[in-house]
Amino acid sequence: MAVGVLLIGCESIQTPSPDSHPSSPTSMIPPSDSAVPEPSADAAAGPPLNDLERTVLGALASLGIEGHRGEQSPEGASIYATLDDGHELYVTAIPPNADRSDSVVVGRRFVAGSQVERIETSSGDTFDRFDCTEARYILGGTPPAQFDSFDAFLGAFIVEVGC
Repeated sequence: MAVGVLLIGCESIQTPSPDSHPSSPTSMIPPSDSAVPEPSADAAAGPPLNDLERTVLGALASLGIEGHRGEQSPEGASIYATLDDGHELYVTAIPPNADRSDSVVVGRRFVAGSQVERIETSSGDTFDRFDCTEARYILGGTPPAQFDSFDAFLGAFIVEVGC
């Protein structure tokens, strides 16, 4: 008798510390002119990277951050990075009209010329979200050590993706 187990879309959620940004969103952007790093081993095991995955990975690489594909999507990007201090950073990109989340906007501000919305999910996690012409980006987690704050990282990321 054979027994099989199939795992689909498993995700680890960590409770953020008071001085960190929250954990991970679930779920895009067109190719950029910047050099995109070679896919990491986890990306090489699946189908080729889509345009949004290449854009997010390229933007992170240009900021000195090694990103990895979280979940595979034909249209979107779900990217994470484990930082030197063990914390994680998450970037999700989806087509502009594909956001079906149950989040609520709890604040708005401008970062690097883009309107950024602070959103809260039904589970209480908070993330930052902004729109570009080709995609909606949702970011969360801890800012990388080379940035003074999450907004400093967010501003640099917004510039790198060309918004």
